[in-house]
Amino acid sequence: MRQKIKLLMMFIASLTVLVLLFILVNPENKPLILIFLPVLLVWITLYSLTKLAVLTFISKPTKLHTVISFMLTSLVVLIFLLSGIGQLTLTDIVLVVLLGSVSGFYFYRTWV
Repeated sequence: MRQKIKLLMMFIASLTVLVLLFILVNPENKPLILIFLPVLLVWITLYSLTKLAVLTFISKPTKLHTVISFMLTSLVVLIFLLSGIGQLTLTDIVLVVLLGSVSGFYFYRTWV
């Protein structure tokens, strides 16, 4: 229960900062960190949301569920980044899925 509250607070905080960042910051002539900060905040928001969903729907989460949450979040953010630069094609989606499969296998064999 305590972990759910912590994840919910992390989700709300990162979403609030992300919305404020999009409203208050004009990306023209800003430092590079202000361009990468939204990507990091989107990752944190999606990760806390998927981890919260895992904790809600699975009674006994394991390390494998954490790895799955990490991988799904990373792949979704990668697809968002490719879409943002106009590079999202069917080939790119297949490559992201293959990258996720290979990375998931590697993480599973290494950490779980």
